[in-house]
Amino acid sequence: YTPTCSVLVCVSGGVDSVALLHILADLREEWVLDLHVLHFNHGKRAESDEEESFVRDLGARLGVDVHVRHPASPFEAVGFQAKARTWRRAEAQELMRLLGAQVILQGHHADDQTETILLKILRGCHLSHIAGMAYREGNFGRPLLDIPKERLR
Repeated sequence: YTPTCSVLVCVSGGVDSVALLHILADLREEWVLDLHVLHFNHGKRAESDEEESFVRDLGARLGVDVHVRHPASPFEAVGFQAKARTWRRAEAQELMRLLGAQVILQGHHADDQTETILLKILRGCHLSHIAGMAYREGNFGRPLLDIPKERLR
């Protein structure tokens, strides 16, 4: 008997998160994975609803439950990214708890890692604080950090 690992996969509809979901779906039987998709629809862009539909359809085709979250009210433009990130992390951790999942996986890749480091340098971050994203940070995992975006297409 192999215990099932319940995995919550954050899927935006972009190449990176869709590739991660396909990889995990391909490994689902061999690794005994119980996959769940979490999609965030901020309602901020014209294509937000199309992306939500795409993710729902993808989940249905792969036989994976899709959970969609919308913010209770729109985030203000000032500090939008930080506020949205805090909300997404809290929502993901709450769904993880409700599902009994063991990990939340994100599709960040090597290009994102480079961008993170460069932005810290450009913002004048002290050298001792210049680091990229961790592969694992609490309940969150980023298994694609070594893979360039081009290889995920």
